[in-house]
Amino acid sequence: MSTSKKVFVALDNMTQAQVFELLPKLSAKVGGIKIGLEMYLQFGKDFIMKANEHFEGDIFLDLKLHDIPNTVAKAIHGLSGLPIRFLTIHASGGEAMMSAAVEAAAAAIPQATVLAVTILTSLDDQETASVYQTKRKESFLRLLSLIEKNHKLGLVCSGAELELIKNKDLITMVPGIRFEHEIQSGKTQDQKSVFTPTQAIERGAHFLVMGRSLTQSSNLEESLKLI
Repeated sequence: MSTSKKVFVALDNMTQAQVFELLPKLSAKVGGIKIGLEMYLQFGKDFIMKANEHFEGDIFLDLKLHDIPNTVAKAIHGLSGLPIRFLTIHASGGEAMMSAAVEAAAAAIPQATVLAVTILTSLDDQETASVYQTKRKESFLRLLSLIEKNHKLGLVCSGAELELIKNKDLITMVPGIRFEHEIQSGKTQDQKSVFTPTQAIERGAHFLVMGRSLTQSSNLEESLKLI
């Protein structure tokens, strides 16, 4: 599989008109599109169905669900019938919540893989410690131990954590992906842990998330060639 086919393009900070203008330019050229919580709440289920009609590729619904097990399960049942390939929950919701999410997804969206979000790429060591009482590495390993108890889960992690899960049978989705020239110029927006597509793939990532590097590119065709 080519690297570009492993990329999910984050459709953040866009209007519906902008999205549907962009989709034909991405269709069949990347692996999929990522629809976040903000866009899902604004545009709803019909938007996902329409996007699926206009785009050849997979849909990653990035809701990062985090609540008591029963509430998360019911929320996932509410997604029944949607053409979703990946759905996110927060690993910090705990083992019971993650199990409830996997069980609900198997019934409501059986084609989907549930991905557990570990440490957000917007958090550095200091911020991670303020939340989890330990730095990124230690906090990640603690969440990983919970994820591994359910073999049907994949995970979302930064490129920095990939070396900690080598030889583990886990599907990985890696955000915080930027082109080399963006990293060198400091154009990483709100991301604290950033890697190039090549660096992340070499570290073992299965799938990558790229956003403004592509959606705000002045020359999308050339940017796609850089992946």
